[in-house]
Amino acid sequence: MNSNHSPNIPDHNKTKAQLISELEQWRTGRLQAGNSNSSGIRSDTPAQLIEFLQIADAAVISTDSDFRIQLFSAGAQSIFGFTFEEVFNQPIDILLPEAARDIHRRHLQNFAEGADVLRLMGERSEVYGQRKNGQRFPAEVSISKITVEGKNHFIVLLRDISKRTRAEEALRDCESRLQVIADSVPVTIVYMDARQRYQFTNKMYEKWMGLSAEKARGRTFAEVE
Repeated sequence: MNSNHSPNIPDHNKTKAQLISELEQWRTGRLQAGNSNSSGIRSDTPAQLIEFLQIADAAVISTDSDFRIQLFSAGAQSIFGFTFEEVFNQPIDILLPEAARDIHRRHLQNFAEGADVLRLMGERSEVYGQRKNGQRFPAEVSISKITVEGKNHFIVLLRDISKRTRAEEALRDCESRLQVIADSVPVTIVYMDARQRYQFTNKMYEKWMGLSAEKARGRTFAEVE
């Protein structure tokens, strides 16, 4: 691969896998050259890639084979509150709540030794990051592995999903209150979507029909008869 080749910088609509792939292509040819600067981006990084890393709202973090931070994008600095100088060559564990660090190390080691080159974190449990001020936040994380001169290197893409999580919690709270209100009135209430599948019922309707909300949700009238 030509080390002077600059990849097409992915737009914000590209998938994480596509973004990781393009960053990997760049790092494969450039990993051994140049140094990082105070922006958290290597001084030899192509101009277009620098621009992307500076404006991307996601955190883009790369580590060496020992999981020590080598690149820390502007998005990462904004999310975590650390400057590049504070995290350079530090273990990536510093970005996690202390209670999660041991198991995270084991997961990383298993990933490093396994055949997978891309993994979405949090498939079994929620993932949390930790800001410089100690505040925890829910995150959406993927990690990619590349091998350069026999050594593994890792690229992490992380998004702070605090706003989405709060919105989901607020929605669940509204749904819970709506259910309480609907269950308290002496009339039958039912809502079906455009495909005629049950989405909401109250206690009176369930008693009248002889079914439970769990049995009805997502099914048609014919399917629950």
